[in-house]
Amino acid sequence: MFLGTYTPRLDDKNRLVLPARFRDALADGLVITRGQERCLCVWPVAGFTAATERLSAAPLTSKSARDYLRVLFAGAHDEVPDKQGRVTVPQPLREYAGLVRDCAVIGANTRVEIWAADAWEGYLAAQEDTFFGPVRGGSARITVSAAPPSPGGRAAPVPGAVPPVRTYGPASSRSPARFRRRHFPGARGTFLPSGRGPGPTSDRPADGGRPHRARSLRAPPGVRPRTTAHDPGKPRKRPL
Repeated sequence: MFLGTYTPRLDDKNRLVLPARFRDALADGLVITRGQERCLCVWPVAGFTAATERLSAAPLTSKSARDYLRVLFAGAHDEVPDKQGRVTVPQPLREYAGLVRDCAVIGANTRVEIWAADAWEGYLAAQEDTFFGPVRGGSARITVSAAPPSPGGRAAPVPGAVPPVRTYGPASSRSPARFRRRHFPGARGTFLPSGRGPGPTSDRPADGGRPHRARSLRAPPGVRPRTTAHDPGKPRKRPL
């Protein structure tokens, strides 16, 4: 894999010194071809062979495939770098890429590209807006959509979501027992959360769940219920 950007120069004999990190992969031989956007592509021999095999699989009846293969092979130049890692760039390829002196050699994964320095700077400046546009100047926002329904018909829980809170009355009381003790301290009978007795005024909780069962407020057998009325069996206490 070829990575990075380097800025070598053509010498007086139109030779280019390859970056040291690329020399081992290109030591056995390379192929220089025309590339898109007026650059030159430098391929290892094995990589160029694999790429052309895929291109050759296109049918010869396709005019666009024939035109591309003609231009590619007609302008290709194969060479083996010398001991200093220098390669000669032929004149037709230099004119195609506009190479004069300053160059930009970039790694492009499976190949190396050679650009004129000013052409590369202009291309990079134009592409930065596209590359960084969606996230520059702000933070990425992740939106969690509702999960698809489960086979049972109910929506599957979303990881990290807060479950709904069941409410039974005013905000000051969140349970039937607390609501009864606070608002109906002397109530006896059946607690119906339906508006027909002491309790909330809705048959269903706020989240639309199932109605709550009626709860008995009668004291169990053997337990004397609490009442605020006077018990005749006890003498009334008189204030001092």
